[in-house]
Amino acid sequence: VASWLLNLPQRRAHEVRLIPYVLSAFNDKNTQLQELAFDLMEDIGNQYEKENEDEVKDVKQYLREDIEIIESNTGCYHLSFPFKYRPCLGARIIVKRLFGLLLHAVNSDLQAWQYEPKLQAANILYTLTVFMEENSTMHLQSLIMIMLKGCHDQLIERKIMKCAELLGFFIDPSTYLEILLPQVSGDTLDGSVQQTAKALKLLSWMLKGSKPDLISQHISEICSVLTDHQLMTSVQKEVNESIVYISEMMVRSWDDNCKLEVLSILWLLLNAAAVMELSKRSCNQVEYIFEILCKVAGYQSIGGLISAQAECLLNLLSPPQFWAPHSLDIIIFCRLFEEALLTQNEQLDRLTHI
Repeated sequence: VASWLLNLPQRRAHEVRLIPYVLSAFNDKNTQLQELAFDLMEDIGNQYEKENEDEVKDVKQYLREDIEIIESNTGCYHLSFPFKYRPCLGARIIVKRLFGLLLHAVNSDLQAWQYEPKLQAANILYTLTVFMEENSTMHLQSLIMIMLKGCHDQLIERKIMKCAELLGFFIDPSTYLEILLPQVSGDTLDGSVQQTAKALKLLSWMLKGSKPDLISQHISEICSVLTDHQLMTSVQKEVNESIVYISEMMVRSWDDNCKLEVLSILWLLLNAAAVMELSKRSCNQVEYIFEILCKVAGYQSIGGLISAQAECLLNLLSPPQFWAPHSLDIIIFCRLFEEALLTQNEQLDRLTHI
């Protein structure tokens, strides 16, 4: 197949039929074939560059050619095997030209009921994402809708997560937030709880791949959606866990411009911890995020942070006469009272009166 792509007189007309075979081999069970597929795709791309010098010269003036390690919120990681390094420009141009047609085929196979076609489609989606880089932006609406379908599919969820992280690295958060936040808030035709959970999970994955300095610019926007009462107090496990993870990504992206959002994130975390306690699940992750928030916000302890915001937090609670025996408000109030006893803050009298 590679020989045809390198030597056929009118090979460009056959690329859409032949390239998928080469890309499929990136995920072959035989690792030697995977390496061979990468090398052959490089040969095809390098030949394209030689035959289209003017086009390549223009593109190289505007593109970064130094991405071999993907840096993200959680450190950095190398592109997955068999990518030995960033694909050459010629190979990326070829995939970009065919991407729309290939994505349609991938979408069809991701909805298959058989395991093998579905897994292969998810693997090819990741491979395509590596080649597309920031050019995925023009297909982002379709990509997000496709990935949402695979978020709760255990067979392909991990591979969809890797695609989302990679997209998060290459695409500015303002672009994917514009699509995902309405999905989270239910401002779409399918505003179901299941769709909200999927959107939150996908958002958490994309934020994981994004650069902290870009996320920090949108913390206020994200908080305004996540602090919706119905969403924030949801006892659905996947919704709750995604909110916690997104909160961690926001806290890790903290800068001086985020000081006004301390109360919003603290309120978000207190409710998340209350949901976990009510559901008898461990709150360790939330406590860990509390500690990070204290450091970035300039407080010595969690008690100091809560005490500083105690009056505002009390005002956010519903009136005590409306508290049910096992409500989140009671759990949050108990946490505020415990911290007030430890720090002897000025809100202790008001808390005691309540």
